[in-house]
Amino acid sequence: MVAKKPEQLDPNSPETTAGAALQGYDAMYRALFENMLDVYYRTDIDGHIEVISPSCLPQTGYSQEELIGRKTTEFYADPVQRDALLNELAKRGRVNDFDITLVHKNGTTRVASVTSHLVPGKDGRPSGVEGILRDVTARKHAENQLLNLNARLESTSDLLQEIIASIPVAIFWKDRDSRFLGCNQRFALDAGYSSPEEMIGKTDADMVWKDQASLYRADDAAVMAELFRGLLRIGVRPYYLHQMDLARGTGHFRTRLETGMEIMAALRGRVSGLAIPHYVIDLPGGKGKAPLLPNYGERREGELVIEGLGGEKVVYRDDPPWG
Repeated sequence: MVAKKPEQLDPNSPETTAGAALQGYDAMYRALFENMLDVYYRTDIDGHIEVISPSCLPQTGYSQEELIGRKTTEFYADPVQRDALLNELAKRGRVNDFDITLVHKNGTTRVASVTSHLVPGKDGRPSGVEGILRDVTARKHAENQLLNLNARLESTSDLLQEIIASIPVAIFWKDRDSRFLGCNQRFALDAGYSSPEEMIGKTDADMVWKDQASLYRADDAAVMAELFRGLLRIGVRPYYLHQMDLARGTGHFRTRLETGMEIMAALRGRVSGLAIPHYVIDLPGGKGKAPLLPNYGERREGELVIEGLGGEKVVYRDDPPWG
């Protein structure tokens, strides 16, 4: 068969159309290969790099030319990981999101997630490995930070529980329906229970003082005042009293703002100023803390009408007549 010269080919013939299509696909795949963010690689069965995408440079610090022909074990922070990866490939034929730690050219370590498979040779036996590397260092760093934060929060929670347990006063907290959400051991014993866990979900109507349940419901300010005095007695100054965050699914725990403001107003005159915390709300969207203050006064021209203890109205003038 005699091959036709290019100028003899019909531009509309199937062979010409197929050739143009192949060239188009080749250009498209080459563009993907050269612009991909993840690293494509292929090695022989001994781990020598045969093909690697240009994205290796920003992720490893090495150019394609520097990597071709070198063994992948040179770049593992722990070469044992290479063996573990090959063992998984031998068992399953492929791996997904297998984490390895590689050494960057600058000496730092990077965590990469590998998705790869064995490449069969002409005899059907594996002749190499082909896969994709994705740099997940930032994600792993964030995950570790989250784990550390959770550990610190657990430690803080444990410390808070110890403080609550050691305060020489009875402490409890309720939801907006006045059901007990928790308490310290002192309160549980006063209520006739052996542990705080037995109190959860109960109301004052279930207690030995059920005849005074309505009085307890109206006594939140007195309870808070006793808590703050108790904190001062052990050398802890109550600094912030937080309004509960607007987190989904926590509405049944949250005290209404009006109730919080009423409690803060009622604390004035009952306890030392050192024992009164700042009532604050964490503004949604990370906009910072904002103090919430009871409205004690009404501004008029040149004066302020202030509500004193017991509800008495007192006039405070900016410019008194005596100068």
